[in-house]
Amino acid sequence: MTPVPDEAATPWTRQDQLTLWFYRAGGYLLLNLLDEPAWLALLFC
Repeated sequence: MTPVPDEAATPWTRQDQLTLWFYRAGGYLLLNLLDEPAWLALLFC
């Protein structure tokens, strides 16, 4: 077996990984912010 570079092993491009990470971080932050009653009050007032 010949060693395969990491880039070939994963179908993800760097852009895809960044986008995926961005969505995960954004979703996590959004969930935590929306859990705060103060943020909800600010958003809907």
